[in-house]
Amino acid sequence: MNSMIRFHIFKSKHEVVYSSKHELPWFKVNKNWLVLVEGEEAESIIVENLRNGEKKMVASGGFLYAPALDGNYLAYVENKKGGKSQVILYNLKTEQKKVVTTLNQACLYNNFLHLSEGKMVWTDIEGEPWHDLQNDIPGANGPWMGVGYYYLCDIKKDKICSFRHTDKSYFYPGYAEYSQGKIFSINFQDHRDWNPQQFGYFSLADKKFCPLVSPSNVGGFRVFGDYLAIKDDKGMQL
Repeated sequence: MNSMIRFHIFKSKHEVVYSSKHELPWFKVNKNWLVLVEGEEAESIIVENLRNGEKKMVASGGFLYAPALDGNYLAYVENKKGGKSQVILYNLKTEQKKVVTTLNQACLYNNFLHLSEGKMVWTDIEGEPWHDLQNDIPGANGPWMGVGYYYLCDIKKDKICSFRHTDKSYFYPGYAEYSQGKIFSINFQDHRDWNPQQFGYFSLADKKFCPLVSPSNVGGFRVFGDYLAIKDDKGMQL
């Protein structure tokens, strides 16, 4: 049995809000909604309205993963058996579902979405083998998988912009998060390996990647407004 437990900080009390015989591999929560991914193969998404306690299933079938939550919007990746992975945007208030895009390469680090400030961001690999940006030589300085891209969806405007990753050593951005005109990401040289890596942000104003003083091995990070937290092999840094 797997359970989701709600802890009331000020009352120092807890309660079980959901129990399942299956795994609960992912969850997201904000002041209005609790989102749970459930199932032997993560095949259903359960949502609780925290204002009235109502629970309902909003998605089922296939493999559902990488949920992201911002306000009344839920985003997730849906992989149907035998098909490609689709990026889904679901309005929890109106119950409207939209297929935003189909991922070209749902590999190690493209299976991640982020919602913030009315924007949704993800990464993907497109096109032919990487070309040398100066000499236009196919595969001169890169692997065979193609070119890494950032994708930014303005939800209100219903508009998607793509940005080619500009670093010539770390070809593939992943685990992207958006904050205040910047897309932060861990960047890799190989789509199958975690190392070597580079951490930094892509500036939407300058259209270029800006590496930061990177820890030796970034295991994860979060951005919120002006704050950045990085988890590396030495612990957590702010």
